[in-house]
Amino acid sequence: LKSCPIGSNHQRSMQAMERGLIWVLVVIALARIAAGVSVRKALEGRSRGAGTAASGLATRVAEWRSFVDAEEEDKRFWGGQWPALEADLHGLQQAAAPEHRGRLSGGTGAGGGSSGRGGVGGPASRRAEPAASAVETRSSPAAAGGTSLASASTTLRSLCDAGKVRIEELEAREKDAKRIYHDKRTAHQQRVAQIEERFANGTFSAAFRANETRQENHLFDYWERVRERQRVQYTTSLKVQQGLLARAESMLEVHDKTTSGKVVSIREQGDASADFCEQALAEVHAQKMAL
Repeated sequence: LKSCPIGSNHQRSMQAMERGLIWVLVVIALARIAAGVSVRKALEGRSRGAGTAASGLATRVAEWRSFVDAEEEDKRFWGGQWPALEADLHGLQQAAAPEHRGRLSGGTGAGGGSSGRGGVGGPASRRAEPAASAVETRSSPAAAGGTSLASASTTLRSLCDAGKVRIEELEAREKDAKRIYHDKRTAHQQRVAQIEERFANGTFSAAFRANETRQENHLFDYWERVRERQRVQYTTSLKVQQGLLARAESMLEVHDKTTSGKVVSIREQGDASADFCEQALAEVHAQKMAL
């Protein structure tokens, strides 16, 4: 029997429909697979983002504690440093004062007629007197009611010894402070770079990136302020300490010459030391108030 053309056409049509249905099912299956992968990636991305956020928070908490500890340690150190330096300045004042009284008392006995101006203790009145003579230099401060020359020399030697030790401590502390600040700045720059990298690979959204960057910069601003305060305290303290040491050494040299019987004038050294102490004490007081 010959096959019916109509039946043959129907069969071909059914086969075509079956193939089309199969392709539709394949497309649907692939779409579902792709959707599943996208969802999984999205969930994984959110999980990574949440983990990174938690890690960033822990880092900021640790940095904040480190900042608080550093600030408290600075206050403890400078809270003891400034009063000690203030006491040394008063010691230098006391070592210088007997020299003025002794010189003026001796000048009155030797030259006569100068007692009226000798009782004024200010720098201007001291400079109004003529240069001290050998008799004035060798006159006894004790006779004028001041501390003995030997006692003043002992104070000056003590100030010199303590000053040298303190300068070494200040320089070592400043070196360590610079190293710590450099490490903090490097870590800060690395964290900012990580934020940018995670934003670039899609882990962070634009809003999350901006928030993380703002918080990181805000935290590092505290370290900037700590470092600036350290710098000011260090430079001021070192300047005062070096000036005190230089004047104590100069006065001690004059004392040594005086006790050996050499003819020297101690007027300029005493005046310079007294004026220096007045200015330095004002600076020390200002730094104490700034703590």
